[in-house]
Amino acid sequence: MIFLLIPLQHCKPSELIGRPAKPRERAYWSPSKEVLIALIHAFSIASRSYQRDMLDFIGKLISR
Repeated sequence: MIFLLIPLQHCKPSELIGRPAKPRERAYWSPSKEVLIALIHAFSIASRSYQRDMLDFIGKLISR
């Protein structure tokens, strides 16, 4: 299992810090290229199932 910690100060809207989210409220996160590469690496080595998922995901991105 992989856990991902996304600090709220990197999310929009930033006023989520210190309060619960409202129903149907969404937070947006734009990770850097380095973070995405680290996530792909983590999922690729976690298990064969995650590795297949990542290969499928990358294949879909490339075919766009």
